[in-house]
Amino acid sequence: MSSNNRNENKENSGLLLAIGLIGLAAATIFILWRVTLKWAHNSLIPWIRIKNLPKLGQIVEDALVFFDKARSVASDFVRRAWEAWNKFRVLLVKQVMRFNKKQGTMQIVSSVENWVREPQDTNVISHQIVEADVEWNDLPPDIRIAIIENGQHEVDVVTAREAEFAEMGYVN
Repeated sequence: MSSNNRNENKENSGLLLAIGLIGLAAATIFILWRVTLKWAHNSLIPWIRIKNLPKLGQIVEDALVFFDKARSVASDFVRRAWEAWNKFRVLLVKQVMRFNKKQGTMQIVSSVENWVREPQDTNVISHQIVEADVEWNDLPPDIRIAIIENGQHEVDVVTAREAEFAEMGYVN
């Protein structure tokens, strides 16, 4: 494998990891945000007003309005990501990401295995494996733990992505 391909593969693996982590963070934020916003409007802002702290009350209200608008924009982004995922999902048969520890070292090899239908002929399925070295510190904690315990970790990316969207209320 050439140096350029290896660097490109590292970038692709890193991008997939980043997308997964962003999706998970977004799901958490969306789930908790409504609860936090309701709590702030029902208890925090009235308490601040009772304490007669009008400047602080306005700052809190402005912050909540700003964050709610940001959540709305992020929500639109997630909806568009879900729509794009569904279009891509028609062609993506399967995607599996594996992390394996190289024997006797702390080096990790990530491999992403893809099965994708050809857009021109959906009966034809292309198969691809992309490998890249991954730094230990770049791995999420749950993957590190699995590697420590088993020497490897495998993720069905399609199932994981669909579960993330389902947690946010996006289900086919």
